[in-house]
Amino acid sequence: MLFKSRYKESFTNKINKYLWPKKGWTRAGKYLSLRIRRLPGTPHGIALGFAFGVAMSMTPVVGAHLVFALLLSWIFGGSLAATLIGTFIGNPWTFPVIWAVTYKIGYFIIPSDTLESVNLVTISNELSLLGQTITSIVIHGNFYKAWDALNNLDLIPPMLIGSIPVLIIVGILSYFLSRKLVNDYQNRRKLKIEKKIKNKNK
Repeated sequence: MLFKSRYKESFTNKINKYLWPKKGWTRAGKYLSLRIRRLPGTPHGIALGFAFGVAMSMTPVVGAHLVFALLLSWIFGGSLAATLIGTFIGNPWTFPVIWAVTYKIGYFIIPSDTLESVNLVTISNELSLLGQTITSIVIHGNFYKAWDALNNLDLIPPMLIGSIPVLIIVGILSYFLSRKLVNDYQNRRKLKIEKKIKNKNK
C-alpha cells in the first residue's frame, strides 16, 4: 500500500496503544473535551447523549453498553455522536474500578455470601455465563437458556443493583458538566462570528 510504514507494528504494541494512549491520558482527556464541544447540535442534546454514554458505561453488561446508550439517546433525543464519545469512559483502565465500586454498593444493598469467594476463576465463569446469556437472546432467541444462565450468576446481580445509584449520579454530573462546556464554547464561537461580521461591515 502507498505510504504504508515499512516497519510492521507488533501485536504487543497494538495492545499497548489501545490500553494506554500514545500521548498520555491528559492529552486524551483534552481531545475528548474538544470533540464534545465541536459536535453539532444544541447543548442539551449533546449533553444528554454524552450523559447516556457515560451512565451506561457504569453497568457491568460489557458489550451492550453502546446498544443501550444509543437506544436511550435516540428515544430521548440526545446526540448519538456524543453518546459514542461518552461510552469511551468505560475502558480497560476504568472498568476494574467501576466494577469494584458497583459490586461493593450492590453487596451493601443486598448482602450475599459471594464476596469472600471472588477471584479470577469466579470472574471468568461470570463473564462466560453473561456471554452465554447474551448469545442465547441475541443469536438463538432462546430465553429459557438465557434465564438458566442468569440464575447461575453471582457477581453480576449485585453489580447491576450497585450500578443504578452510580449511573444516576455520574449521568447527572456528566450532563451538567458537558452542557456547560458545550454552551460556553458555542457562545464564544457565536461572539467571534458576530465580531467578524461587524468588522467586515465597517
